Amino acid sequence: MSEHTEPEVVVDEDVVDAEVVEDVVVDEPVVEEPVFETVVVDEVPGVGAGAGVGNAASAPSFNDATTFIGKNAEYYIPQFQKMDATNSMISWNWAAALGNIWWMLYRKMYLYALIAWVANMVLNFLLPVAGLGSWIVTCVLFGLFGNWAYKKKVEEELAAAPLDPAARQAQLASRGGITWVPVIILGVVTLLGFLSLCALGAVLGLAGVFSGAGYY
Repeated sequence: MSEHTEPEVVVDEDVVDAEVVEDVVVDEPVVEEPVFETVVVDEVPGVGAGAGVGNAASAPSFNDATTFIGKNAEYYIPQFQKMDATNSMISWNWAAALGNIWWMLYRKMYLYALIAWVANMVLNFLLPVAGLGSWIVTCVLFGLFGNWAYKKKVEEELAAAPLDPAARQAQLASRGGITWVPVIILGVVTLLGFLSLCALGAVLGLAGVFSGAGYY
């Protein structure tokens, strides 16, 4: 019986020692884009980088201005925005045109009202046409620049208000809005002044009558 012989296996050592490196494909993580864009809110006017009251993108400015203005804020805010967009000081306001200083007192613009009163007195002296002519010029000036003056007032108050949200809203609400008190006081003073002039005129008239009649 013949003996079975296993075939000899020849091993190539160079092949065994060689390392076979396969390329491994690594998938990069997929980063999804955010669904909503990031909205950057401007800083409060007077506190940071110069956002104006009329800046529609500034939520704190818009809300604070609304709190301070109070009544008819829906009218003034768009007017302020338009003035900022056009870089203009002119924006017509019928209430300011017809109310003049009374409108400023109604809007708690006391310093502005004093300045306007002095300017009006000077204007009456300088204009060659007194009475109705000066009144028309005053109405036109108030109508054209009233919103600009009020915008400056609002920006000053927003810049001076505290940063704490609760205290800020409380101060803006108390210092802003409208008031009838100074309007009524000015009305009473004006009426008393008019009556006093009438009384003085009557007294002087009577004195002239009596003097002409030779009573004294």
